[in-house]
Amino acid sequence: MDKIKVLQAIRQGRFGGGETHVYDLSLNLNKNLFEPIVLSFTDGDMVRKLIDQNVQVHIINSKYPFDFRTLRKVKKLLRKENIEIVHAHGTRAASNLVMPAKNKNLPLIYTVHGWSFNENQKWPIRKARIAAEKWITSQTHENICVGESNLDYGKKNIHQLSAKVVPNGISLDKFNYGLKSDFNLDRSRNEIWIGLIARICYQKDPITLLKAFKKSLTYNGSLRLLLVGEGDMKSEVESYIESNSLNNFVRLEPFRRNIPEILKAIDIYCLPSLWEGLPIGLLEAMAMKKCCIASKVDGNIEVLSGGIGHLVPKQNVTALSEAIIQLANDEKTRTTMGELAYTKVKKLYSLDSMIKSIESIYSNLRNSNNLTSIYQHL
Repeated sequence: MDKIKVLQAIRQGRFGGGETHVYDLSLNLNKNLFEPIVLSFTDGDMVRKLIDQNVQVHIINSKYPFDFRTLRKVKKLLRKENIEIVHAHGTRAASNLVMPAKNKNLPLIYTVHGWSFNENQKWPIRKARIAAEKWITSQTHENICVGESNLDYGKKNIHQLSAKVVPNGISLDKFNYGLKSDFNLDRSRNEIWIGLIARICYQKDPITLLKAFKKSLTYNGSLRLLLVGEGDMKSEVESYIESNSLNNFVRLEPFRRNIPEILKAIDIYCLPSLWEGLPIGLLEAMAMKKCCIASKVDGNIEVLSGGIGHLVPKQNVTALSEAIIQLANDEKTRTTMGELAYTKVKKLYSLDSMIKSIESIYSNLRNSNNLTSIYQHL
């Protein structure tokens, strides 16, 4: 049987949660059965890493959803590469793939890495985004949510939504808690390091984390904060650090690929997001046996339920500060939470399980009647 040529489409070429998912999927699909080809709407380090791994990547530059200027280029790509299945990751990519896929009579899969609508938006924007998601999900052959809470939230707002759940997965070979880390943190005075590795953007709410960290410092001067990532709020973060004299306590790093080594080096992982689908960053930290603090939003709740981590109300500086202080002062609890976190990732969020589930969806689509006309056409 010929390999199934699958187009993996993502909105940007820089690493983030959805981009890590595409990267892992492209490298780990059974190459005897599937040939992944990646389409990114911007360049970035994820694109270059895929190329280094001999994955074919195409870039069609666009920063906008429903960008009709991309349609002709996307259709040309589908025809040139003889794509058989289109898999769009995230709303922006999906919005720019619906029409080209329909035009070529190709099946479209849409993986929701967190809905584009959320409770923090003004009603007109939220209503428009719900309408967009409703239209996209009605045009696909298969919708995938990365967690049960991701699906439940979608159904609350899109009542006719039909979707499968395929949880994000983590490679326990890559995120091996036993590895040696060459990422150096200052431990000269027994510092406790809190870490966040994520896009520095509104969704991740880095300013609330900085405020909580500053408040925690007044109770525990050995605390330190590591922020790793890039994003449109980085200058605001830098300004807050400078204006609050936190330069000696907060370390900023650009995004790096040695995430397992960074996680190995820190003591506590903190994710104060305003919303999440199923956060890969938390899963990675859990795989490295790190105790985690996260905001009480759907994706985080699903991952950290059952005493796995410390959940606090979103945008609550006091509650976040109290959680930081509590865990910083209790090494035994940090260790216990880390062990429980690892056990849960190993049981529920393995990369192998995720890959097999998606491969099954691809194979079923190819064998379905939906593809009969495609093979006749080819």
